[in-house]
Amino acid sequence: MNEFKLDNQPKIETGFKVPKDYFDTLSEKITSKISSDNHDVISLYQRNKQLIYAVAAVLVLAINIIFFMPSSAKVSDIDEATFEHYISYNTKITPYELAEYLDNEDIEKLKVDFKISDTVLEESVLNNLDIENYILN
Repeated sequence: MNEFKLDNQPKIETGFKVPKDYFDTLSEKITSKISSDNHDVISLYQRNKQLIYAVAAVLVLAINIIFFMPSSAKVSDIDEATFEHYISYNTKITPYELAEYLDNEDIEKLKVDFKISDTVLEESVLNNLDIENYILN
């Protein structure tokens, strides 16, 4: 394998050159710029004005949502179809939980008065072929 020596190979120029005596006068230039009284004052309020307006708008929107939107739906506001759908698909609901959702008016609506005459009742029992099952069981 050939030996590679950095000193023998032609060097590549970086393309960046520093002016003559640049670093000697650099500290003097910096101190002269610092000591001059021509400083532009930038107010923090002027600089962050848009940020302050954005934060204020978000706060106003949040307060409006909290105070003017209804917090939760009441049971009376739920329509009957939604309630029936909920009950039919949630079979883990107990009768006690179901009773919590009913008020006195709903319980009165559930009561049904069947007005069946004795003759109709006798005919249905006589025409029923499985009367023996009712008697035995």
